[in-house]
Amino acid sequence: MRVPKPCRYPLTGTLLVVSLAICLAACAPAAATEAPAEPAQPAPDTTGQSPLQVWIAVNKNPTEIQSALARRGQEFGLELEFTFTNTELIADALQDPHAPDLVVLGSNAPIAYYASSGWLTDLSSEIDQGAFLPALVDTCSQGEKWFCIPWGADFQVLLWNKDLFAAAALDPETPPTTLEQLTDFADRLTRFGPQGRLEQLGFLPILSPSQTSLIAHMFGGYWVSQDGLEITADDPLLKEALLWEQQFYFKYSYENVVSLFPYAISLDSDEHPFYTGELAMVIADWNQASLEYVAARNPALNFGVAPVPPSSSLGANRNPLLVDGAVLVVPLHAQNPEQAVLLLKGVSTPEALLEAAANLEQFPTSQAAVETPGFQGDENNSFYVELLTTSEGVTATTTPLSPGLESALLQIGELVLYQGADPGPLLAQVQSEFAPRLEQIRP
Repeated sequence: MRVPKPCRYPLTGTLLVVSLAICLAACAPAAATEAPAEPAQPAPDTTGQSPLQVWIAVNKNPTEIQSALARRGQEFGLELEFTFTNTELIADALQDPHAPDLVVLGSNAPIAYYASSGWLTDLSSEIDQGAFLPALVDTCSQGEKWFCIPWGADFQVLLWNKDLFAAAALDPETPPTTLEQLTDFADRLTRFGPQGRLEQLGFLPILSPSQTSLIAHMFGGYWVSQDGLEITADDPLLKEALLWEQQFYFKYSYENVVSLFPYAISLDSDEHPFYTGELAMVIADWNQASLEYVAARNPALNFGVAPVPPSSSLGANRNPLLVDGAVLVVPLHAQNPEQAVLLLKGVSTPEALLEAAANLEQFPTSQAAVETPGFQGDENNSFYVELLTTSEGVTATTTPLSPGLESALLQIGELVLYQGADPGPLLAQVQSEFAPRLEQIRP
């Protein structure tokens, strides 16, 4: 359901940038890394053009992002006006006959719905997709069309304790390559004490929107169709994913599991069972997998980093990777589309992508950006580039109903994982409630 607006543009503030661009560049916080100066770009004739309207809907460092865009716009002689706004207001703005010229979103999740609704400009003939890592190109694509510029990447990986693998007679250098093999390894890595008390877990999935989305995609299912226009909560593959997660809580005894792994402990805490040697495998965000991050919590931990494996039922050629990240889009009703595309080209250079990733605290979206001198990455950079090159990028697609839908699915997850409920009837109920509602409001 659309958010009602008190006026045509319910904005939090508008800034004319050209006159302030030099000040913004000088006063903005320094970027995390220094990139080499780019060659000057020829300035087009923009006489008589209205200012380019740029909306920013991100949570991290929006003023730094504004500053970076202002500097790029100045190089092209573009006059920019910025608006800070909320993601909830973007759908209405995209449908406005006087839509913004460029929108920066903190997530790629709503792109499929926006594109399928006919609200975005196809950029496939304007921007070189080959400049970006393939999995990121996938997240902006609908068929042969390409609707967004990936400006940052967030994804998850599997960490495993090599010493625990060796102790269980598993090759410490060989992580599981399918979810079925992960299940087998987890059983062999789970250990009980003499009194039947659980002393070590092989693996435990965590109930969270991001991890539930990930596991669903690893089985080939999801609760929203790829084009964002259908609710698919009753997909049998989603039920299969939930039952796969459920087994880890009940086959070792639910009480045993929660006594070893309290819900409140996260990977930020040095008391997490993975750091204490009581959990052999864990799914983590990519920026939690660096040697520096882990060593700050347990400097002696001998671990490896691998892709989160898919179900073998997907086939040997399927390697999905759930990727989120900031994107830029040009609304179909933009008033200055040519200038917006010109600015997109300026913010798609390796140096600009590197700066954007640093501001967003996300991984760069091109290999050239990662290879830019001065990039302060970690020892896993080459692995991340390979992962984003060889994987099929998928997204946690959202619709206007997603807040309520995801809340309902989390409640189902609690019943399934923590109480052993059958997910089938629960998912069917969600389908019957949300599918008609989306059909009523979609364009």
